[in-house]
Amino acid sequence: MLFIIAFLLLTNIAVVVYFLRQPDCNKNGKDAAPPPPQGQPGGRNGIATQLQKEVGFSEQQIAQYKDMKAAHWKIAKPLFDAMQKSKDSLYELVKLPTVDEALLQQRAENISERQKALEIQGFRHFKEVRGLCTPEQLPRYDSLLKKIINRKGRPQSGPQGTDSTAHK
Repeated sequence: MLFIIAFLLLTNIAVVVYFLRQPDCNKNGKDAAPPPPQGQPGGRNGIATQLQKEVGFSEQQIAQYKDMKAAHWKIAKPLFDAMQKSKDSLYELVKLPTVDEALLQQRAENISERQKALEIQGFRHFKEVRGLCTPEQLPRYDSLLKKIINRKGRPQSGPQGTDSTAHK
């Protein structure tokens, strides 16, 4: 019996230490604002740098890409914000003693609709960027895009090009 109590105590301490060391909190202990859900970790211009180095984008292509990215984020940022609000609305239900299943399903569906809109916007953006590629660059772009999309935890990049992996 003492062994079980000691084991549970150590496990609880480990969990507390784990959560306290997570980078998702700022210095005040409040949750950091999550970044929008597209992009590439690794610096201020992560994808732009990769497009230059791995795909061979010229300076002119990079300038066009940056214009496309700005236009993309004018659309994607409000979608992301709406999805976050939908998630907040869903998880507010945790506080209730009982939750109507229909309400739970409706709020979860709301999240999925917003996620769908974000995925479609991301697809359109990457399709548009692909249009900048020369025929020689297309295989390299397709390879880079596959790496970006398949990264665990989805890569994160903000509308100003600030990259983060806080939500991996």
